[in-house]
Formats: sequence, C-alpha cells, structure tokens
Amino acid sequence: MVAQPQVMAIRVLIADDHRLFREAVEAILGGDDRFAVVGHALDGEEAVRLADPRHLIARVSSLFGAAGPRNKSSNFVEAILKKAGEGGPVRVVSDQWMTPTYTADAARAIVRLALSDATGVTHVTSADGCTWHALATEAVRLVGLRAAVEPVPASSYYSQIRRPKNSALHTGRLTSLLGAPPPSWRESLRTYLRQTGHLS
Repeated sequence: MVAQPQVMAIRVLIADDHRLFREAVEAILGGDDRFAVVGHALDGEEAVRLADPRHLIARVSSLFGAAGPRNKSSNFVEAILKKAGEGGPVRVVSDQWMTPTYTADAARAIVRLALSDATGVTHVTSADGCTWHALATEAVRLVGLRAAVEPVPASSYYSQIRRPKNSALHTGRLTSLLGAPPPSWRESLRTYLRQTGHLS
C-alpha cells in the first residue's frame, strides 16, 4: 500500500473590524479541509505582509449580512427598514460614497481567490458604489414601504471621527482575477432581501 502524500491546508488569517464578516468567512471555510483558519485580527494587513511575502489581503467595505456588526442586532439595511416600517421619516447621509457589500458575496469571492493562488491586495466588494441615502432608498423601495427617505449632509450629524466623502473601492483587479465582475450593489441587496425574507 502506497502512502498518500499529505496535503497541507491553506492557512487563513481573517482580518476585518466587522465580527459578522470574520464569522461568515470562518463558517464557510470551517467545513473545508483545504483551509485552516489560524486566527482573527481587527487590522492585520501589516502583520500579513510581514508574515508571508505571498500574502492575499482582501479589503471589504460597508458590509451587510444576516448577522449584525460587532455587538449590534442588525445592520444598516435592517436598521433602515425597521425605522421606515415604524412610519419614518428616515434621514440618511447623502454626501458620502461607499461600496455596499453583501457578506455572502465577499466570502465566496475570497474562497475563489484563495484557491486560485492570488496574492497581493484585492478589493472584494460590489461592482459599484453609491451613497448611504441611495442604499437606504433602494432598500425601502424594494420592500414596498412608503416612508420618505430624506437626504441630509454628513455635517448634520456630530461625530468625532472624520470620514472621507468617498470611500468606494474599485474592483478592477478582482474582476481580472475572477474572470467576471462581482455583483452590483443593487443585485446583492435584492438577493439579501430575498434570503432574509423581506422579499418573496
């Protein structure tokens, strides 16, 4: 009997400040013997670069998914739908751009990148960006709520954190590596709303 060569699992360090994303990725990888999750980190880019020259860093943005971020019970989409369902009106920032990303889409893309031996930094987000107001308006429209979604400037909310006007990420490299563009944020939002029971 010839002994089979032992295949080393791909070691994965999941680095992101959103607990829901780290847990979603680990849940997907946990049932696959090809991967070994070696740890979590809130901000591990520099650590990954120093640990392995053949690193893969996946940057994500403005996540929404079935579990809420950090210790919250919901995400931005759920919070907006809850407020709109209570009668609104809903006031949402309209002058900050980002790239809304469904956690399930991001997790699947990262698995494909890891299996393809991709290295370096890749933005793993939806294909296009929008404002928080646009995301809120589309979620309310799709679900069929009648609450008004009022656009307001970011300056109307006091915050000690200075956020950029445009934090949207470009996905050209992701498209090149995977051979096709990721879903648009509108497509991913509709998928999320169906999977969470908001749409039939």
